[in-house]
Amino acid sequence: MPARPRISGANGRERERTGRQTVSPELFRELFGRLPQQGPGSEEATLRALEAVGELPERPRILDVGSGTGHPTLILARRCGGTVVAVDIDPESLAEVKRRASQANLQQHVETQVASMTELEFPEESFDLIWSEGAIYNMGMERGLSEWRRFLRPGCCVAVTELTWLTPNPPPIAWDFWHREYPAMASREKNGDAIERANYQLIESFALPEAAWWAFYGPLEERIARLREKYAAGEHAEAAAKTLDEVQREIDIYRASNGSYSYVFYVARRPL
Repeated sequence: MPARPRISGANGRERERTGRQTVSPELFRELFGRLPQQGPGSEEATLRALEAVGELPERPRILDVGSGTGHPTLILARRCGGTVVAVDIDPESLAEVKRRASQANLQQHVETQVASMTELEFPEESFDLIWSEGAIYNMGMERGLSEWRRFLRPGCCVAVTELTWLTPNPPPIAWDFWHREYPAMASREKNGDAIERANYQLIESFALPEAAWWAFYGPLEERIARLREKYAAGEHAEAAAKTLDEVQREIDIYRASNGSYSYVFYVARRPL
């Protein structure tokens, strides 16, 4: 685990980062609350990964680990039917999942559960698909896949995104930043090895396109600008400025990265 988790993919566990600073909960909610999505991703990427999964039962049972506010949850519910169980450590995020599901008339297909991804309690082999976008880093690729495997029926798939180096020689500014923030960040090849060690068969992997990052960073950057004005003065001004600078720096690093890293979707199958 990074000593100070990144904000790309602001699921409940990642949000604990702000709690380590003297920042008001109000600022945190204003920064991340009700963004269109809480991490790099897109409907197109989610559907591409879902296509790689292949045929599912008529009413599949799907586990979405680290769901955040449910951007992928609702896509899966709409496309797959059945039941999607959204799990996150943050109750406010799951309340937003429920709100969005009701708004989309998908409430009958979505369940929520407040839980840590390291302490999941489900019957063994009770899911037809396990999904996790922008969250498995909290456990690490190999550990997460290994521990979640018992919940997956044999022959079924897991699909996760993980921040991944795409080039062997990234720009120093990107390497220095992520080596400090997330030293476990690995290449596609090493993540593929971790998948095999966890006893899965890799089916497909693909990097998220740049547009998937800006679908998250664009609205977030607009929030940062507005909050700088709001918190320009007052007792929380210094702490707020530090937090906003930190988030802005991650965005600036991505701009300077020259495509050297991205989230990569990994789709793998538990053997029969």
